[in-house]
Amino acid sequence: MSPNTQHPEPNTQKEASLACFLSMLDSTEVYWLTQTFADVPQDDSWLSAKERAFAGRMHFEKRRQDWRLGRWTAKQAMLHYLSLPSGHDQASRLEILAAADGAPEAFLDGIPAPAALSISHSAGIAFCAVAATGLALGCDLEEIRPREDNFAADYFTNEELRLLEQAASRDRPLLITLIWSAKESALKALRHGLRRDTRSVQVLLTEPGHDGWNSLAVLDLEFLRTLPGWWRTQGSHIQTVTTGLVTAPPREGLQPPAAQRNKA
Repeated sequence: MSPNTQHPEPNTQKEASLACFLSMLDSTEVYWLTQTFADVPQDDSWLSAKERAFAGRMHFEKRRQDWRLGRWTAKQAMLHYLSLPSGHDQASRLEILAAADGAPEAFLDGIPAPAALSISHSAGIAFCAVAATGLALGCDLEEIRPREDNFAADYFTNEELRLLEQAASRDRPLLITLIWSAKESALKALRHGLRRDTRSVQVLLTEPGHDGWNSLAVLDLEFLRTLPGWWRTQGSHIQTVTTGLVTAPPREGLQPPAAQRNKA
């Protein structure tokens, strides 16, 4: 087993102390956070020993920097979500490790943290979504840009291709990026990733939302289930989030969960 898939052994006492968080977190809310390379500390003191060892084995600098950016963003989002201080000492207690299927999982002091997360990055920006544990969750960040002529034909369903045909030519780069990003989010939420044929999920664009977010749905054509989600443009990028349950539009990750806000 790869070192980055070896999870810390549970500690019963610590597990009990963290279990109280479960009653505080709202399973129907999703939080997001973006960070850039400028936000990431130059030193590695915020990484755990296992994470530092994993980073040290990366041979390509760009991959290592992208990985650090994603881990930093995920840790900051998780620490805020759990109402923990965001200092380096706290961040090093929190490990973001890859599960056997490649999905990121968070561990605090060696035990599973009571939250689900998903990470994406593009062009020097990382995007992380966090929600209560047990919620199927996927997010994606894509730069809006023209694609190769055969891109949609290779990866989109017939229904999605028909949607593109109806769109004005000026709108197609955004629409292609949106459909692709929603597919990636859904396949992450299903914990299959791009190992699965992207034509096995179909994106449905629904009504506009609010707070800049628009609703969408992704139909899993293999298992006949629907994943609701949200999308929005942010600068030259599209952000998408899909979940296993209907949720309110994602909230900025620096705000506490609703259960904690209601107690304030």
